[in-house]
Amino acid sequence: MMEARLARFFVRRLRRRATSEAVHDAVASGILRVLPEDRADFESGASPRAFAVGPLVAGTSAEEALRMIRRSSAAGRARRSDDNADFFRTTSVKLRNEARRAGEEASQAEAESPRVEHQARALLDAVRASAMPLRAGDVAAALLVAQAAGKSGLPPAEIAAALSMLSPMVTLTAEVEGFEETVLGLLAGGVLAPGRVAVCEGSELSRSGSQRFSRARDPRWHAIVFKASELDDDGDWRERQLGFAAESGYPIVGISERGPVIPEVLRRVAAVHLDCGSLTPDIVMNTMLVVLGSRHDDHLDPEHTAVLALSDLALAIRPGQSPARAFALLGDLGRRRIRAKQETRRAGSAGHATAGGLVKRKTGRGSGSGADVIQPRMPGSTATDRFLPRIETLAGYGEAAEWAMSLKEDLELWRAGELAWSEMSTRILLSGPPGTGKTLFARALCNTLQVPLVATSVATWLEPGYLGDALRRMSATFAEAEAMKPAIVFIDEIDGIGRRERRGEWDQYWTSIVNRGLELLDGAVKTPGVIVVAATNNAQAIDPALLRSGRLEKHVDIPPPGIAALTGILRHHLGDDLETIAASAAE
Repeated sequence: MMEARLARFFVRRLRRRATSEAVHDAVASGILRVLPEDRADFESGASPRAFAVGPLVAGTSAEEALRMIRRSSAAGRARRSDDNADFFRTTSVKLRNEARRAGEEASQAEAESPRVEHQARALLDAVRASAMPLRAGDVAAALLVAQAAGKSGLPPAEIAAALSMLSPMVTLTAEVEGFEETVLGLLAGGVLAPGRVAVCEGSELSRSGSQRFSRARDPRWHAIVFKASELDDDGDWRERQLGFAAESGYPIVGISERGPVIPEVLRRVAAVHLDCGSLTPDIVMNTMLVVLGSRHDDHLDPEHTAVLALSDLALAIRPGQSPARAFALLGDLGRRRIRAKQETRRAGSAGHATAGGLVKRKTGRGSGSGADVIQPRMPGSTATDRFLPRIETLAGYGEAAEWAMSLKEDLELWRAGELAWSEMSTRILLSGPPGTGKTLFARALCNTLQVPLVATSVATWLEPGYLGDALRRMSATFAEAEAMKPAIVFIDEIDGIGRRERRGEWDQYWTSIVNRGLELLDGAVKTPGVIVVAATNNAQAIDPALLRSGRLEKHVDIPPPGIAALTGILRHHLGDDLETIAASAAE
């Protein structure tokens, strides 16, 4: 059966990778020494076949050598990652050169004696046995890929022929949280492909043709990878990035952990598409068998395994854990996941009431804009309603207040069909030092115009970190406002969006952020019903293109309040008591 053969093949590769890393750590620490005939292979990252006793354990007892191996293995586990593979290579070469200078001829003579050869073989076996145990997430992801390949209906020869193309395109989808990053690690480590793969994130490509590939020890392949969680919802942007990738000539891999959300054009042209689905009881139990050496006799609930993340497997299936304990933990984690999903659905269908109206808070990677949606309030007849912020009652805003009251009149004409949206001034940038009331202006405008306020900030957009998630949050903010139009989008700290200028290795990231801001502001111009208010403490830090005509063209500076403005603010809060208090002041 193809699935079973491929699963065994992937597991063997995972074990071979672990033992190879343990051997490299042992050479780096001086426990083993590479013989001259294999020196070139070792320096290129390959696993050498000929070893001798290293200078660190020469002349020590077997027990002491084993203690050194354990210490070396623990240190290697603490520091090992694909990102610092170059560190191990450099350290290995340095220590090996020191050992050679200490006495290469004597060591080589010893290696030729039967006694020392036997010791070297025993050391090598002990080093391999000390290899880091396989990670449950890696095993489960590899088994998912093997299962998808087995059920794809494609003969092995056809899959091999498709992958042997000069620049193949492959897609892998699953419904498992953590699948994207784990598969990326398996590719980089040479588990899913014949050799290590240096990858470039497809979301960071640009027309200039520059690609930044991840560092990998002696990569055999270079590939451009698109992770669905970092792809924006904008179809034009996705297809543009795919076009850049196709023009590069490198193989293209699309990975998704949220099901079939790979761009349709990539799915259509892919030579191989593997749909891995969700975790199943068989995959989870086989993962337990590989990592723990045995499996539990009972059966897992398919509903529980289908919602598990790969991180859940890492928590439950740990080396040294009993299968019974791992089984119980998996069931508990599955039930927790199901309850969390049910609570999320309930929370999503009902907002929560606040003093300022209905507020929905959208948080988490890839889930909405992260913005606050605030509904307007209408002042009533109670004494406290006079404190409700409205443009009509606030002082110190000068030209900004005039713009707001003019917009109120224009909005009534637009609603009556007597004024086109393009003829209205609907975008303004407020600048000034902290504490001058820029955020309060947006809330007051919401109540004056009686339209919803979608309040966000550049920091909220950038919170997830990944470019695709940030761009998605930006687009979602304007989409939410458009769905409630007329509505206001308030963008605080807009200076955080920066300028389109080179910033080292992150220049493409910031260029993409600024470009998306330009696209959205242009869209707000063309989309009737979306008003934009932006605030900043440093207008000079904003890309000039954002301030041009048709975007944030109205710019009003809000200075600290003067005497007249302070009088108006005090009168707003004190009412008729202001004169009484002023009269009581000493002459």
